[in-house]
Amino acid sequence: MNSSFDGRISYTATQSNRDAILAVLGRVLPMSGLVLEVASGTGEHAAYFASQLPGILRGAGRLLAPGSPLYFYGAFRVDRRHTAPSNEAFDRGLRRHDPEWGVRDLESVAAEAAVHGLVLAETVDMPRDNLSVVFRKA
Repeated sequence: MNSSFDGRISYTATQSNRDAILAVLGRVLPMSGLVLEVASGTGEHAAYFASQLPGILRGAGRLLAPGSPLYFYGAFRVDRRHTAPSNEAFDRGLRRHDPEWGVRDLESVAAEAAVHGLVLAETVDMPRDNLSVVFRKA
């Protein structure tokens, strides 16, 4: 973690992953529309993407139309296994704080998404041990 001259917090992982995430978003998102970012931490990714994808951040709240993407980025377990030791440590820290928290199994997330008419379309490995996960509304 670093602090800029104006007091904003910046994370090295954000710098390492932002172009890889942007590449996925550039492929799966429409040229304009709505984006809702949840649990964005410092907001660095959102600020960077807004500057690179003009018109994409205009509010949130409408339901997804058929074929529309739902994008997740973060740590997931795959086949009930952590994808990296750092994600396992992150999971332990979350669960110490609250046993209901933690890194989720991608398969469980996909099963819950299917209940709501969303299909797992693609999973992309990111440079810093996380995944970009794209669902599409059926």
